Amino acid sequence: MINKMKDNNLINGENLETLKKILPKIEKKVSIIYIDPPYNTGKKMGKYNDSWATKELYIDFLKERLDIAKKTLKPGGIIFVSIGERMQSRVKNLLEDIFKEKNHVASIIWKNKYTVSNDKIGITGQNEYIFAYTNDIRKININNDPLRKEYIKTAYKHKDEKTGELYRLGVQMWKSKNPETSRYDVVSPTGVVWNEKWNFKESSFKDLDDNGIVYWGENNDKCPTKKVYLKNTKGRGINNIWHGEDVGYTSDGTAQLKSILGISGEFLYPKPVQLIKRILEITYNKETKDDLVLDFFAGSGTTGQAVLEFNNENKTNLRFLLITNNEDNICESITLPRIESIYNGYKDSKKGIMVDSIGDKGKFNYIE
Repeated sequence: MINKMKDNNLINGENLETLKKILPKIEKKVSIIYIDPPYNTGKKMGKYNDSWATKELYIDFLKERLDIAKKTLKPGGIIFVSIGERMQSRVKNLLEDIFKEKNHVASIIWKNKYTVSNDKIGITGQNEYIFAYTNDIRKININNDPLRKEYIKTAYKHKDEKTGELYRLGVQMWKSKNPETSRYDVVSPTGVVWNEKWNFKESSFKDLDDNGIVYWGENNDKCPTKKVYLKNTKGRGINNIWHGEDVGYTSDGTAQLKSILGISGEFLYPKPVQLIKRILEITYNKETKDDLVLDFFAGSGTTGQAVLEFNNENKTNLRFLLITNNEDNICESITLPRIESIYNGYKDSKKGIMVDSIGDKGKFNYIE
């Protein structure tokens, strides 16, 4: 079914059967999975009923697919699963059963609505959930965000006299809980002796001092602390509260689809491209830059567009593998035309201007 794994592929087919067929070719090859499955809202969602007879049947439906999805992941690969309020606790429990609690990466809260609804009794929800799990927490790749400019200006206000590199001070070099074997004397440049349970072996401490990494205070007589150079920082950790201002709202997803295909109401609640790009940003491998991204609830094709735009913006070579069925002609009338429009360029239906095709994106295959 898939001949070239280095291409971008869209498969028109029922996802469970398709996953079974292609598993031999993608087993342990996928770096990132994002899925936006039906939420089992119990309501009619456009052209289809988003409703299962029982919650148990819905969970069984997901389990069959997630069991196979786990097998496609590389060691340390990550799956992101979007879900709404009604099923979030059960879906999280299912993910814990399949991937195990120790491999829980994050529970992300996405503020997906800009305004509060006035037509509901009680407290109105403005969020959805995105659960992230891996098959091996020891091997995951998470890219930190860059440090804020304001923080750099405030914290990294010292400059190395020899190299000109910025650094900050005050990182403690000892801990009281360290074993007694780490206790030894260190002597400041002015002869002051300090004896603590250091975080480093004596030889390592000497190397740091010889290389100018140890700070002894302005007069070289204080308890030593470690210099942290800006060039060696890993950035700041990823927050699990994602605001629509940063990663898009549901309404943005709707507007994006309309601008490309000129349709409205044919596909309800597509995810915004920015949301998927945020997931790619924090998880792609910066060394290889060629991760395979799988979405087997591809819907309107947001993940495909996100991958293509991300590559164009970051000079990466990520590839997508999208799977969706053709219920109500969704694949042929929405998913495929959307991807082809991004590849070939299109006229923005709202702005009335031509949008250029995205550069060199590799070959695209449509498979029925």
